[in-house]
Amino acid sequence: SEFNGKYLGELMTHSRPLHLERASRKALEVTGNVGTDFTKYPDPKEAFRTFLSFIGKLLMMDGDKTNKITLVGYNVEFDRKFIEKLLWSHRIKFADIFDYKVIDVYTIAATIKRHGVLPYDQDLKRETLVKFFGIEQDKEHDALDDIRGTYYLYDTLTKLAYRDLKELNIEAVKQDAPAYNYLMRLIGEDV
Repeated sequence: SEFNGKYLGELMTHSRPLHLERASRKALEVTGNVGTDFTKYPDPKEAFRTFLSFIGKLLMMDGDKTNKITLVGYNVEFDRKFIEKLLWSHRIKFADIFDYKVIDVYTIAATIKRHGVLPYDQDLKRETLVKFFGIEQDKEHDALDDIRGTYYLYDTLTKLAYRDLKELNIEAVKQDAPAYNYLMRLIGEDV
């Protein structure tokens, strides 16, 4: 997590699955969890309390009780729905913690590709872009490593957007108003 450009830390927690019997063998293989002894993991409620404690510290970093967290992710709507459902299962509203605006790194990639900043044939899968930009990842399908990779991808793409959109024919880019406004807000320019 980052606040005003300052690194705040990370949280990686596990929990026992609520319904392990519903997990497919393929899902367990992809995540490297075949044969995992889930009984050693904390109860889901304990893991959730750990998550809330971390979030609470982030929200109070500067003492401002009105702070909200901006959710950043790749195809972030999937994550937003998952987090929203998790919070609601504990009677907590997503909007009480997170800003209603989310930042989708995929949208940034697609926008700058459309404007020629990325090669026209560039695959926009997160894993492909991470490799394309030489972002190192230790483990595939590891939540914390995926988040780190997405963070560095976000940083790389917004720097490219800032540098290259300034050099492109800005009037042509402005034709794509929603994408242009989105990118300009990300890089802190007035729209």
